Amino acid sequence: MISSMLYLLRGVLEAAKGGQRLPQCTVILLLHLPLHCYILFLPQNDFLKTSLAILSLNFLVNLAGYILLMKLYRHSVKNIFNKELPPTIAECLPSFCAHMSLLRPLEIIFRFCTYRWRVLPDVLVLGEVRCGTTSMCEQLALLRHRSVDCHTPFCLWAHPELDNKETFFFVGHYLGNVSPIYYRMCFPLKITKWFSETKSKLIKSVIFWREITPKPFITFDGCAQYLTSPSAPYLIAEAYRNSNTPLPVLIACVRDPKDQAMSWWKYENNAIAWGEGMGLKQHNTKLRGTEYPPKTFVNAVVFSRGKRVSELYERAENLFAMDAQIKKKI
Repeated sequence: MISSMLYLLRGVLEAAKGGQRLPQCTVILLLHLPLHCYILFLPQNDFLKTSLAILSLNFLVNLAGYILLMKLYRHSVKNIFNKELPPTIAECLPSFCAHMSLLRPLEIIFRFCTYRWRVLPDVLVLGEVRCGTTSMCEQLALLRHRSVDCHTPFCLWAHPELDNKETFFFVGHYLGNVSPIYYRMCFPLKITKWFSETKSKLIKSVIFWREITPKPFITFDGCAQYLTSPSAPYLIAEAYRNSNTPLPVLIACVRDPKDQAMSWWKYENNAIAWGEGMGLKQHNTKLRGTEYPPKTFVNAVVFSRGKRVSELYERAENLFAMDAQIKKKI
């Protein structure tokens, strides 16, 4: 038990050092507790109420953050890594600490609370896995240093290959919530856009002796799974329809199918090895069956063309298509 607690504490400290907000709040809470006890026994408790208020607020922040983190962890293990949860707490700790260093629960809570005051993306990079969506999004992000005020999307994963690139919203990473109304939570606040556009206009009006082209404000989302997703087209269309926002520019990234499939095969095997390196050994056969992960590239092709996969795609497409048609009639 003590060794597990020390392992968890080390995980918290490493995640806090890596810049994660929730572990940083935990470290502050742990440092504040002895300080509050010291203030409690002072003869003059002038700061007691202030200390108690800060301590209580930080405790509530930690409570909410870790409740969401544990839910995200369970969802990630079963649905994203396609694994079963380890049977004991001690065996869960390596994968839980890894997720604590990767996930951003406090930021997710804040963004869900402020989704009404956020914008939708102006550009959607629709890829397939291993087709250059990451490179395309990197080039879009670089525009901020040139002629466009480009803002990157929020990603719940603090991973260099995923951060500032894709939201993973309509593929269900947010506990399976793909409600179009909440899609805006992944993008900048409307006041950020207003400030950017106002600043450009002011610069142009003040520097009247030079020809200044105001920087347009844009934001984007680049998901490598939207192009072939059976549900994303209907959900994205509904998001823009509900907010009366102009439709985005769509950029499709494709690649020679043979090269793409081989690259994806290697990528998936690396992802499986990553999960096993966290201590996630047993596959979640309830989600994708006993055929997954395929042992060979040929088996992978056969699996992708199988009846089970076809039925799942058809069900997902029909579900959201029927829902969109009903709303359109209403």
